[in-house]
Amino acid sequence: MLMPSAIKPQFKQLKIHFFMGEHLPKMDRGSLIAEGKMDAYFVTDINGKKVKTSVVTTVRDRADWNESLLIPLRVPLVTSNLILKLFDEDASGDEICGSLILNYKELLERPSGDIFWLNVFGPPGGDEQNMLAAVTAGIGGRSDEYNEMCHNPRIATSWKCRVLVGIEYEMSEQPRLSCEKIEDEALLKRA
Repeated sequence: MLMPSAIKPQFKQLKIHFFMGEHLPKMDRGSLIAEGKMDAYFVTDINGKKVKTSVVTTVRDRADWNESLLIPLRVPLVTSNLILKLFDEDASGDEICGSLILNYKELLERPSGDIFWLNVFGPPGGDEQNMLAAVTAGIGGRSDEYNEMCHNPRIATSWKCRVLVGIEYEMSEQPRLSCEKIEDEALLKRA
């Protein structure tokens, strides 16, 4: 049996829909009247290019994005994992509070149109609810271990929040890397 000398790559457009997040950490301390909040967004790096969701201020520990990250995929897959990082936007500098990891192969094995929850993990501490755990574990402040757990969900030890996502994918001659608002009302209603 003759094997082709080169495999001709094909391309897929992957859409990861970010509908909402629940139980997001209170990264910005509140006052006596107002409770803490977070100005939350997700970001990832694809081949040296960053793409991110809009910044959404939490209301009662919840954020509603209703946006899709569009990610180009080359098939057969060259890379296997996508790491999405959750940040809190601040004037003095954005703070990472956790991340999640997606496996491209596993995503493409799900039916296109699937909607499911993903957990965001990070280090103990960094928000009001987990500050005591950080002190107890000896991780107070922004140590190297703390930062590594924020950036690497494989070694993170603390559940931070969860996010409702959906996926869609299709073959595409020219897949794009971008973020766009979800306009499909039926999709939003289903979520």
